[in-house]
Amino acid sequence: MRFFMIIFMTILCFSTSGMTAAETPGLLFHLSGDGFTEDYAFGDPEPAYLKEISLISDGPHGTAFHAPSGIDKIITYNAPGNICAQRGTLSFFFRSGLPFGETPFKLFYVSYVLNSCLDMTWLRVDYNGEQGFDAFVTDVNMARVRVRYSPPTFPASDEWIHLALSWDETRGVRLYFNGELAAQKDTTAIFDTGLAYLKPFGRFATPGTATDSCGHIRGCDFDEIVIFDSMLSPEQIRLLTAGTIPTDATAPTRSMSIERYRNEWWHRNGWDKPDQLPVKLDSSSTWSVRKVEIHNVYDQKKWTWRTNDGMRESVWPDAYNRSRLPGRTDYFIEPDWYCYSTSGKKISFTMPDEFWNYVEISGAAYGNAVYEKLDTEHRVYDASDLFTRAKGCERTFHLFDSAYTGGTVIYTNDVQETPMGEFTVFHVTPDMEPLGICTLSYTITNIDEPENNALNEVKDYIKKRFPADERTLMLALPDGAGNQNGFEA
Repeated sequence: MRFFMIIFMTILCFSTSGMTAAETPGLLFHLSGDGFTEDYAFGDPEPAYLKEISLISDGPHGTAFHAPSGIDKIITYNAPGNICAQRGTLSFFFRSGLPFGETPFKLFYVSYVLNSCLDMTWLRVDYNGEQGFDAFVTDVNMARVRVRYSPPTFPASDEWIHLALSWDETRGVRLYFNGELAAQKDTTAIFDTGLAYLKPFGRFATPGTATDSCGHIRGCDFDEIVIFDSMLSPEQIRLLTAGTIPTDATAPTRSMSIERYRNEWWHRNGWDKPDQLPVKLDSSSTWSVRKVEIHNVYDQKKWTWRTNDGMRESVWPDAYNRSRLPGRTDYFIEPDWYCYSTSGKKISFTMPDEFWNYVEISGAAYGNAVYEKLDTEHRVYDASDLFTRAKGCERTFHLFDSAYTGGTVIYTNDVQETPMGEFTVFHVTPDMEPLGICTLSYTITNIDEPENNALNEVKDYIKKRFPADERTLMLALPDGAGNQNGFEA
């Protein structure tokens, strides 16, 4: 029996998105209102949840959807493949049906696949309760790039309204109202993240819950939900308002020769600080790199392992409902269940009793780290400064002159609540792996095996999670194994 392992790397390949229908470049998702199965979907075309939603005949362009008042109703679709986190455009029509009042309600919602806030919200478009509309996309460090628009003459409750939201890591966010640019925020951010569900109208649709309870018992009508894989132009938005799908919405051709795409890529991977580049291992030596597992991590007396779970979408600290992070002050009040009000200032990592000398950190958190070791009387007998992490970083690398054993690493934030995504520790030495343990040796090739159906699930995940110019597929084979293309390791 042969064993296989898929390895993927996000590599900028200078190609266009590829996540398209042949007849409509750049289109990921189209739900016309003629039925509940998407007219086109790069991801799953069937609803993930569907309850009490009906079809009506008086939509802005034919049949539309009706979410009735007074009951819990749900319509939700899987996000992977149907929306791209790095950049995109969401377009839809809605009609309130009931008078607009002081109670805000959500018009569109996209959730993280994993996160450290109660509502798991990545993208939202809302009626804000103040005769206006809010929209935002959440960056990987929990800040929200939020825009707001209040039309001079607010539409009546029986009037169909078209809204479109565009986002791009290198450009920011744009909100369109009835085909015209209504609000924008120019910025750069890391939007890249794993997404779970997208939901027209309603409260939540997360891996943990799907509901339209609380303030979303009210009803709403919606129609023509369209999602593209890039930030569309104003002219293309106006086509959507007229009920026409743009046929020229190709994703940008990104290249390392273009400064904004180069900066985006370098910043996301931690290559934008010349004095803090990853450690280069001397090719003249054989290197042993051992991951050091950390199991006890505390913010005050709260166990908070999210910086060591291997998933960038979760962070320390858990997000406050009334967080000081940009864009998070909200009119939907959710309890601050997951952390102390004084959390987010200091975190301590209890290191295992083994050697370690290298730390990698992801996230926006900036501050300093110190090392402490206690004696049997719990008194500090060994202490030293480890490093200072600068503002404006996403990923940093810290190699120490000599190895430490055990002890505690205490990191203190300069600005409370600024999140840390991952704190990963290694022992890096110019040695062979230790004797007496089982080892496996793999040869990595760029040869795929399309006939091997066991690989289909992971390949499908990669295709729907990463844009085409950020992915490549590689196959790792143990020594001596052959594959179906005739290659032998």
